[in-house]
Amino acid sequence: MAITLATAEWRRLDVPGSDRCALFAETAGWRLSGEARFGAGSTESRLTYDVRCSIDWRTRIASVTGTNAGNPIARRIEQTGGHSSVN
Repeated sequence: MAITLATAEWRRLDVPGSDRCALFAETAGWRLSGEARFGAGSTESRLTYDVRCSIDWRTRIASVTGTNAGNPIARRIEQTGGHSSVN
């Protein structure tokens, strides 16, 4: 069961853009999840991110999905046994 520890929201003042995220305590460690939106029209980007860390704050898995100027994005980085893999 995840417990929400904190939430945050930022809004850009110079151009359209915002970022919302939440920090969770989980049984196996910590998770930071959020969504960033910036730009407008044909240059708009919408990204969802999720970072999972061990109890000692070592990153285990990080993923980013969404679109950038209409192009799909899906990246995942996983740390296992001292080695990193990227999709």
